[in-house]
Amino acid sequence: MRVASASRRTLGAVPLVLSLAFVPNRVGAQCYDSAQHFRSGLWKEWVVQILPGPQALAAIERIVAEMNEGRALAQPPVPPLVFDPEVPLLVSVLEENNPRGPNGASVPDRTPNREVLLGSYAVVDGGGPVLILLADPLRSNSSLTATGIAGVDAVVRRSMSFEDQPQGGSLSSTRWSVTSAAGSVKFGLTYPEAAISQRSRFPPAADYLNCGFGLFLDEIFRSSPAQTIAVYDRSQTTFLFDLTRPDVKLQLKVRHVDPYVNAIFNDPGNVAIGLSEAERAIRWQRR
Repeated sequence: MRVASASRRTLGAVPLVLSLAFVPNRVGAQCYDSAQHFRSGLWKEWVVQILPGPQALAAIERIVAEMNEGRALAQPPVPPLVFDPEVPLLVSVLEENNPRGPNGASVPDRTPNREVLLGSYAVVDGGGPVLILLADPLRSNSSLTATGIAGVDAVVRRSMSFEDQPQGGSLSSTRWSVTSAAGSVKFGLTYPEAAISQRSRFPPAADYLNCGFGLFLDEIFRSSPAQTIAVYDRSQTTFLFDLTRPDVKLQLKVRHVDPYVNAIFNDPGNVAIGLSEAERAIRWQRR
């Protein structure tokens, strides 16, 4: 996959890309409703942001049209999603500790859950942007899936290292290999501390004092197109915007049995424009 320096781009979609992909879409100081709890856990997460090529854009547009068919059949119907060709793709790999399902209880399998999310963005007609999950997540902890959170059983192997360097600073490295009946993902990233472009914390103080979390964004599963999930978050994140640096090494390969998803992530026109690494406490709730 080609890489670019997002920090050097000033034209076209990049201001929108950065605002959607790396900055939370806050809809106001709202606190979560425990009665609508759907999922929670502690995440160590890496996210690759990708500007899609023409083949990928055509496939995303088809998926959005498919989701709108489901949204139109909902009772009552929900507003359609609007395809926007200037928003990014994302690939997220995460390790989750203390995963909890809809009833708030820890799942029976107490081992960490490892998961891959494949997503893009759309805009709700008359509303704001949402993250759309293009396929059900690939997941190592099947007991989390058994609680009703859509996912595909996967075997996930990973390594992580964070080493102090003699010359100062640190070197971060991670490798992931994911296999499942739905597809496979290989992800690798190595970067020095000097490559970090920005650091952030979320939520702001007022939201934190109100309920300990902030409203981060809304998301919709392709497999449940009429159901919106509100994602609440408390996190600290580092961002890398210049992937052309010789000391930043990125590897990403996605294969999927769904022809649209496979086309999206194998478009030779795709360009990786940014990376983030985060420590997150998350809560999902049904809207």
